[in-house]
Amino acid sequence: MISEQPLAAVLLDVGGTLVQEAAPTAPVDRLVARLLPAVREDIEWLASRYRLGAVTNTSVMTETDVRRLLDTVGVGRHLEVVVTSVDVGVAKPDPLPIQVALERLGVAAAASLYVGDRESDRIAATAAGCGYAPIDGTLRETIARHLAQRR
Repeated sequence: MISEQPLAAVLLDVGGTLVQEAAPTAPVDRLVARLLPAVREDIEWLASRYRLGAVTNTSVMTETDVRRLLDTVGVGRHLEVVVTSVDVGVAKPDPLPIQVALERLGVAAAASLYVGDRESDRIAATAAGCGYAPIDGTLRETIARHLAQRR
């Protein structure tokens, strides 16, 4: 969906977009966040321009767990909201996690972008009414491509 509204918020998937995905069977207390290339710098760049949040599918982690992990690698402080599928009771491709994040930010869907790495991310973003950009390269490159396409 192409919007005439300026981009106000960027929502980010976590595993595969910000950090390397962990094995689904990995115990939460043993998880270690490993940032993907350029994420720390790109998050700081994004935070100076947009409101940021994270929306992630997880079968066991709450917002507190995800924030704790992201804080260890220096990016959690830039995220105004973190919504997990555990917290809202449904997983993407259901749009509810993205809708909850947008509601908490107070940002219209048409003024937001969701960046993810899976088809379920695209489906959820589209159903929520926000833009979607598949991660391809760094976050900054992905968002720059999206903005160029919007023009």
